[in-house]
This record gives sequence, C-alpha cells and structure tokens, in this order.
Amino acid sequence: MTLRYIKIFIYLIAAYLLFGVVACLLPEKAVHHHIEQTVKRGELMWSDYPRAIINGDQAQMDNYTDALIISQVWNCSKDSLWESVMQPSRARYAMVMTEALAMQIEGKNFGNIKYGRYWHGSTFLMRFLLYFWSYNNIRLLFYILSSTLLLFTLWRIKERISIWASVITLLAFTLMYGYVMQFSIQFMPVLILSLAGILIMLDEGKDKLMACFVIGSLTAYFDLLTTPLLTIGIPLIAWVLVHRNDNQTLGKSILEMLKMATLWGVAFALTWGFKWLIATLTTDANILSDAMENVAYRSGELEDFTRFDAISQNLVLLNSKFIAITTIVMGLLMIFRFRREGWRPAVILIMLALVPYVWYFIVANHSYIHPWFTYRLQMITVMSLFAAFGCLIDWNRLKRITTKE
Repeated sequence: MTLRYIKIFIYLIAAYLLFGVVACLLPEKAVHHHIEQTVKRGELMWSDYPRAIINGDQAQMDNYTDALIISQVWNCSKDSLWESVMQPSRARYAMVMTEALAMQIEGKNFGNIKYGRYWHGSTFLMRFLLYFWSYNNIRLLFYILSSTLLLFTLWRIKERISIWASVITLLAFTLMYGYVMQFSIQFMPVLILSLAGILIMLDEGKDKLMACFVIGSLTAYFDLLTTPLLTIGIPLIAWVLVHRNDNQTLGKSILEMLKMATLWGVAFALTWGFKWLIATLTTDANILSDAMENVAYRSGELEDFTRFDAISQNLVLLNSKFIAITTIVMGLLMIFRFRREGWRPAVILIMLALVPYVWYFIVANHSYIHPWFTYRLQMITVMSLFAAFGCLIDWNRLKRITTKE
C-alpha cells in the first residue's frame, strides 16, 4: 500500500516538472500577443483589487495575483528553461501590479523578482491558455466551466444524498461569495478541486484515500496559499452526508475521516517540500532556507496582534445576518421534527466546522494580513453547521406532513 502511494507521488512530481517544461517551450509569439491584448484592452481593469458585483471586502477579486501570474508567463523562456520552471520571475513593481505588468511588456519595468517557493502550476496552465486566448476570454472560459461543474455537483448531491443537501451546499457557496472565486485565476484551482472532491466522494467506486492524496498534492501545485483546506474540508462534508445512515460507530467514522485528511495533508506537505528541495539542488538559490523563513513568518504572530486577532479578522467578514437566519430556520425545523439517529454525523460535522479556526490560529500572520480571501475558508464551517442541522431533521416526516396539509 505504501509503495503504491510513493509511486503515485513520484508520477505526480514528474508530471508537474514536465508540465512546466512543456509550457515554457511553447512559442512566445502567440503568448506575448495575447498578453499584449490583455493589457491594451484594460482587461485587468487597471486595479489590483476590484470588487465583483457588490462593494465589500468579501467580494474582492485578486487582479494583483492574476497580473503577477501573467507577468511570470511573459518571462518564461526556453532560453532559461529550468530557471523558468524552478524560479519563475515577475515584474518588480512600485505601484499596482496591473500597471507593473503594462510597463513590463513595454520594457519599462524596474526589473524582475524571482519567486521560487511555489510550484506555480497556475502560471504554467495560464501559459498554455494564453497561447490561444487573452485574459478575459480565459476568465469567461473558467466561469462557464466552473458554473457547469457546480450545477452538475449540485445535481449529483441531490441524486446521491438529498435535495436538502444540495440546497445547503448552494447556500454555503452563495453566503460565502463563492462566485468571486470564479472571477480570479488565483482562486479558481481551489474551487475546481473542491467540487471535484465532492464528486469523488459521491461515487461509490472511487478510491477515496488515494483521491484525497492526489487532491492534496494538486492543491500544493496549483494554489498560492489562498484557502487550501477547502479541497479536503468540503469533500469530507459530502463524505459524511453520504454515510450518515451507515451503521458504524462514531469512532470508526472519525478514524476513516482522519485517514483521508492525513493523506491529503501528507501529500500537500510533501509536494511543497519536494519543490523546495529540487529547486535548491538544481539552481543557485537556497529555496529551502527561504521557504522555511516564510513558513515561520506566515505562522507567527504580528507585533501588535495575537492569533486570536487573526481569527476575529476572518470572523467579522462572515455574512452573519443571513447565516443566522438560515440557522434559526433549520433549528426550528429540527425542534419540530427531530431525528435522533442523526447525532453521529452531526458530531463529526461540528468537528469539521472548527477546522478553519485551527488553521487561522496556526497560520496567524497570513490569516491576519489577508482576511479578505482567507475568510472564505469558513465555507467549511457554514456548510458543516447547515449539514449538521440537516442530519438532525427528519425530512421524511416533514415531507409527509407538508403533503397532507
């Protein structure tokens, strides 16, 4: 069993390296043409952090990182192939990143900064896509694909679990402004992997343990430390709901869930670690030392703020009014038609609801500085709480009474 995981992990690392190499070997002319179109048309709106649809921090997009990704795509070159794969470089900026990108393509930027800690899977994916389209077309493509995947996932949840499970999934996605993730290349991988994880948990024939392992590795490859735990937390909620009526002990259910979470975490950590090791051994930069310094920085406390302040910074961005209304309605339904057998899955779901706050406590610095996107990790909390209520409501009795009336 262990050898199988090692073999899959080696294949994944090899695939990541090959993917980056092939992306950097693509002819530059078409890629640069579409980047120039992106900038000249103002497709990044000349703003690093515009709002999507509503004016609030919760709806803040990340054009800064999208511009950074495109800047790295511009700099990828077959003439410095391995350096481009291991240490993609972006334009140095003295103003907003979107303007730094514009200056870069005009040859007026202030130089480049190497960025070797991450795998930058999104950069290499964007290089493939920018070979065919400009940024707006790519964003539209991602929006269509992610919307289709979301609708398909909701339908599969309805078929495999129940209509109420599909509704609470959509509610959690909406109340946590999940649609913003569809508008930013930076956030997209986590959304896609989370939805794919749900679909895997709904499929009886899939190897759940291996799936969690692979998803953990893919999260480390594509994500730039936005809300990585969504790719395991959201699928685990679906797993609990699928098995809510199984006749197994609470301890056995928790153990099975911990196995999946552990494999995700092992793959996530190892994938990061191998990037640092490979880059340090094959380039002239000590990426491993740089990464460890940043781990210490991201997980440390700020001078004037504590770990609990990091938690509160994210809590205040919750859509508390509508979450409270939904909770009250489901609480009343639970009192009216209580389902005693649902206590086991409810306990597990409440445990899952606490996971984001453990993350905020550990990664305090990062969570305090970037709450406008790290707050969305609480989608796990909201969905877990709604699902816990759902397990404690006797929907069949409620349906029979409603039908009679």
